[in-house]
Amino acid sequence: MLKAKGTGFYTHPVSIFVPENSGIIKGGDFLYNSFLLDPDYIVSVALKCSKNKKYTFSIKEILLKELIDLYKTLS
Repeated sequence: MLKAKGTGFYTHPVSIFVPENSGIIKGGDFLYNSFLLDPDYIVSVALKCSKNKKYTFSIKEILLKELIDLYKTLS
């Protein structure tokens, strides 16, 4: 949510609540998907969505190089 609304540097990370392993939750204009990456880390994705569109989340492990290559194709 911090990056989705552009408030990453204005909102202290411990001031927000991230539900652990809660699956997909809708809140306002956003869908949230949070999952436990390892005992010390939670990954949470916020997606701004349209009312008339269906969204799905897929979790897949990839190599860092694959992620960097994908990023290069998007920019």
